Amino acid sequence: MPRPAISAPSRIVRRLASTTTTTTTSTQPLFSRSACRQCLRAPLVAPSATSRRIFSSTAPAAFRQSVARLAQSPQAASPSVSAYTPQSTAEPAAMTESEYHVLADEYLDRLLVRLEDMQDAREDVDVEYASGVLTLAFSPNEAGARPRTYVINKQPPNKQIWLSSPISGPKRYDWVLDVGASGDGASGQWIYLKDGSALNDLLREEMDLDLDAEWEEA
Repeated sequence: MPRPAISAPSRIVRRLASTTTTTTTSTQPLFSRSACRQCLRAPLVAPSATSRRIFSSTAPAAFRQSVARLAQSPQAASPSVSAYTPQSTAEPAAMTESEYHVLADEYLDRLLVRLEDMQDAREDVDVEYASGVLTLAFSPNEAGARPRTYVINKQPPNKQIWLSSPISGPKRYDWVLDVGASGDGASGQWIYLKDGSALNDLLREEMDLDLDAEWEEA
């Protein structure tokens, strides 16, 4: 018996229905509800010691020892602010540029006279003075000794006298009035404000030159 003829619209409807049924039955969910419940119920696993060592650059024992040392010596962990600030309470004297030149030139002239006397009396001393820069060189007079060179010069912009020592290093000296001075600026000393030491003290300690005696005789 011949199959009854089906119109074109009916064939399209049937084809779409069969395609939808196939797609619906063949599509599976990515994650089932039972799998999600198992993931939520699973306990969290802590990272192992091996994984922790991967991200640690310091051994636990060494780290604990470092912490213990810092706790026992808090001063080493947090240095005092006073270590970076001048410890002297002296203040530079207020003076004009011309007053500075008079004081600095007078001091360097007196120092030059004493150093030239030392040069005449000793063979290991060489003194040069030019353009406000005084250079003092001590040649080694003993086996194994090293030559020493000092440079002392004026610094007008800062109203200071600068000194470079092979023993104590560079220092900057300001003119500071003596305690109880009248304020005319003539009575004072060249002071290193960081520690309150005088330039005359350094000359006495490192060069065995006592300028204070020379000033008193003058």
